Amino acid sequence: MLAEMATSIAAAECLTFAAAEAMDRGRAVSRLASQAKLYAGESAVFCAERGVQIHGGYGFIKDYRAEKYFRDSKICTIGEGTSEIQRLVIARQLLSREARPPSVQQEVPRLATGGAAADVGPPPATRELTATREPAASTR
Repeated sequence: MLAEMATSIAAAECLTFAAAEAMDRGRAVSRLASQAKLYAGESAVFCAERGVQIHGGYGFIKDYRAEKYFRDSKICTIGEGTSEIQRLVIARQLLSREARPPSVQQEVPRLATGGAAADVGPPPATRELTATREPAASTR
């Protein structure tokens, strides 16, 4: 549980810093900021719920901070733009033609799949298929 909580918090921090960096560089940040806000809010709820679970019955007693965090974390998904609104903003940006993710986000998926950005050719199985494939015969 603690590892999941720490990973969730680290991911929320990365999104937040990415949005801040994009803002500093003068880029459009509407989508990235909404992603950061959505994930950070839901991460806060996730971590607060796990904190209460770790404390067991004591997690609901007002003497413990876990109860306050559990109660207060829900406002992160309600106040200043609900999670549903953030999802709509993200979807609208993804579907618009003007939306372009920051260059860092464009490179990461291509590197992970061994695409052109990694200067790596296709996987060996693809190379073999390409080498043995004959040109398609014309049907005319």
